Amino acid sequence: MIEQLVTLEVACELIPMPSLNHLYSFLYKHKAEFPGLYKTTSNGQGPGSVWEQRFLSESEILKIRKMLFHGIETTRLANAGRPRTRVAKKNPLDWLVAKALGT
Repeated sequence: MIEQLVTLEVACELIPMPSLNHLYSFLYKHKAEFPGLYKTTSNGQGPGSVWEQRFLSESEILKIRKMLFHGIETTRLANAGRPRTRVAKKNPLDWLVAKALGT
């Protein structure tokens, strides 16, 4: 299957990123994971009208979204630096029994 390629301007909207500069800096920091894919583009005005344009594939956009946006259970701020512990679930009727016994 051939993946659709989108320009960085469109990818910036799909991810979403605050600005194109943020996307450029993210791709620079993670250049081993996201190697550049460039195509030569021209507007037909002559030799000075040719430039290279960077593209991202759909899978790369989804990978960036997954890296940037994750659930609260996987974030480092969920536990505020405390080790994760499991709280044993109590029987919902324990408080009734304790109240009946007067303890």
